[in-house]
Amino acid sequence: MTRRPYVAGNWKMNLLASEAVRLASDVVRKTGRHRSVDIGIIPSFPYMMGIAPRLEGSSLKLGAQDLDANDFGARTQA
Repeated sequence: MTRRPYVAGNWKMNLLASEAVRLASDVVRKTGRHRSVDIGIIPSFPYMMGIAPRLEGSSLKLGAQDLDANDFGARTQA
């Protein structure tokens, strides 16, 4: 069985809501014709409801991440 490649971008906490929605729209527009790989975006959790409608009708997947008490930045913990 051959696995289909999956690429996802985790945006951490580096965008404001308006920037996240704009980036999601750009990703949909620029990746819409790629059918040989599954593509996902993982915005900050509070922005998911604003981004989900931008992905409707596309093949992009929407993922979630948890929150952090800080305003911005990548704070992945092991």
